[in-house]
Amino acid sequence: MHRLLLATEFAEANVRPLVQAALALAAVEPVEVVLVHAVSPEQAAHGLDAADRACEAVERQLLAEGVDVSGTRVMRVCSPDELLATSCRELGPSGVILAAGEDPLGAVRSVGCPSLVVGPRWRHGLPVRVEDLRSDPPLLRWRKLRELLALLGPDEACAAFVSPEGPGPFDAPWTALSSTPTAAG
Repeated sequence: MHRLLLATEFAEANVRPLVQAALALAAVEPVEVVLVHAVSPEQAAHGLDAADRACEAVERQLLAEGVDVSGTRVMRVCSPDELLATSCRELGPSGVILAAGEDPLGAVRSVGCPSLVVGPRWRHGLPVRVEDLRSDPPLLRWRKLRELLALLGPDEACAAFVSPEGPGPFDAPWTALSSTPTAAG
């Protein structure tokens, strides 16, 4: 079973694209979704309760769709980048799913595994741009990724493979994205 981290903080208003992304990946291989949510220090007093409610809403939607949700829920007072980097080191996921927030590049750079960034109106069946940047030199890799994410439309998604030693688009569960007729290569 593949473990996926699903970052909820950028999608509090609309978690449906995140749920759709988890469904797309679960269509090929069994996945276990771990919900993660970062709370800024300014919001620490009441932010953890709000984060817990946001995670509960996502969990209900995932379970209703038949996706396995881990009993582990990670919520920390820190930046999203720091949370994802720490969670990836501690949990060793096969990938990360996150919404296209203010700066998804920082979050994607902080993880050592594939990332699926979804626009606010993306849903399963809409195009997914699959970008394998693992063989590019580091500076070129990050420049290309910055450009791709800057151009990401609200009804688009981008699966980025940036870690040279990590899995690629033809490794499970990512084959669900690269084998669909709507995926870009």
